[in-house]
Amino acid sequence: MAYADELKALTVRIGGKDGGSGVLMKPLQSDVLYILTAWHCLEEIEGEDYQFFFADGLYANINVHKRKVYYDKDTDAAIIEIDRFQDTRFVGFAEKPVMTNVVCYHTGFPHCRADENSEREYDTRIIDCILHDTNNLVQYSYAKIPQKHELIGMSGGGVFDGDFHLLGIHKQSAVKDDKEQLGAALYIPCRCFHQLIVKEGLSPIYEFDLSTFRPFKDVIFKFNNQGAERDLEVLLGETASLQIGLMNKSPQDLFEGFQEQRKCTEKVMAYSLSKDDWARFGEFLLATKILRPDKVNDYDVKQIGMYFQYVYSKKDFDMLEVKKSLDMKMMGKYMGAECVYVIGGVTSKTVTYDVIHGPKVPDLSVANGNEEFDIADGGRAFMNNLTFVNCHLFRDVMEYNGPALKGDDAKAKYQSLLKQYIYG
Repeated sequence: MAYADELKALTVRIGGKDGGSGVLMKPLQSDVLYILTAWHCLEEIEGEDYQFFFADGLYANINVHKRKVYYDKDTDAAIIEIDRFQDTRFVGFAEKPVMTNVVCYHTGFPHCRADENSEREYDTRIIDCILHDTNNLVQYSYAKIPQKHELIGMSGGGVFDGDFHLLGIHKQSAVKDDKEQLGAALYIPCRCFHQLIVKEGLSPIYEFDLSTFRPFKDVIFKFNNQGAERDLEVLLGETASLQIGLMNKSPQDLFEGFQEQRKCTEKVMAYSLSKDDWARFGEFLLATKILRPDKVNDYDVKQIGMYFQYVYSKKDFDMLEVKKSLDMKMMGKYMGAECVYVIGGVTSKTVTYDVIHGPKVPDLSVANGNEEFDIADGGRAFMNNLTFVNCHLFRDVMEYNGPALKGDDAKAKYQSLLKQYIYG
């Protein structure tokens, strides 16, 4: 099915002639679906016996059963919980794109496209620029400036990127009338819906069950190179035994634990990570047990965090540029001279460039002995005191040094190589 058709199948018309739009989303709980919309769209409908319609007669013979409505008037976020009547395509949440000029899509059922029977047709508006993000609203602009009447009824519709991610729900347009075509609009970002889900104790919208590492077991230290797998047979067997203790851990809890420990001023939401991201995170955790077997017990973030911090970057960059490209708001407080910062979310060119070393004896005078010193307060210059490691290092060292890691003492050899790369 083409991408445009996929988005059409996920877009809902709520209410009759005067209703708004919404988006079908699939949470982990197997017997429910959510319809995400804007609360003001529901307020405009008399009573709570909402009707739901889909494009092109989709699900025409299905009686959609509403369970409960959850909303937050302050953010205008609303979630209608319904019985799962169809196994819809999974669409994940995504944060505001790093790049400003991107092609995105606003979907919905505008009133202007209603026929004589008040049946409104589906429509898509192309977005060419995501602008400011303030006070739980994100401003964006359309590629073709619409008139006001063309957007009435599109409130509550989805704002999607080009890869099956929901950025948010359309709230309102800045177009005041048909003569004044400003072209700007606002959407409620997905984090507001995530917060509502957490507040109400609802099933999360995750592609994977993040209460355990089991969904990622088959991709952690998985190599497509058969030669590498032969060379690493003994080492992979030993890391597999370490995975037993990791499988029952929640990757989300551990990931968020590092951010909490650093007291980050800006946090990355767990829902924004891909399967590969979680695999690299799992490899990092296993490597900490190999590097610090005397210090790391049971994957305790408090113990690991004294020696290694995991910092996820929302944008990719060359590791050689890490000190000037990494968003410092993700760094949080300084964790001490022994701490190495492992960077997730970036690609790897080669093991040679996976580590950017700090000085042997860092100049920490700017921290002034303050245990709560925030790295961002030290500016970019303070980044020169830190050692940064690409999250791919732990697998890159295996693949690059496969022949040298053969034998019964493979884990000890691997530990020695990791120390050479990280500490020099």
